[in-house]
Amino acid sequence: MKLLQNYLNLWNNRKVELDNVAEQEHFQLLLERELNDELTHPRLRKTIHEKFSLAVARIIDSNLPNDDKIELIEAFRDVLGKIENRQKK
Repeated sequence: MKLLQNYLNLWNNRKVELDNVAEQEHFQLLLERELNDELTHPRLRKTIHEKFSLAVARIIDSNLPNDDKIELIEAFRDVLGKIENRQKK
């Protein structure tokens, strides 16, 4: 999956664990973990909107082709929307 590979290239310290999870589902979980700032100590965590903004900046500043940048930003935006919908409930 190209999006997963692009993500892993930009966030090179992230691990892929594809045991019994579909690649797309695993990609969604990685993005959700990133936006929830789960790899940071709880007292230092940023909000999901701050993390989204940082992710978009990282993607824009990368040397990925523009089409790949747009796809990755849209994937982050979709996951952000899912997180926000769960928080509203």
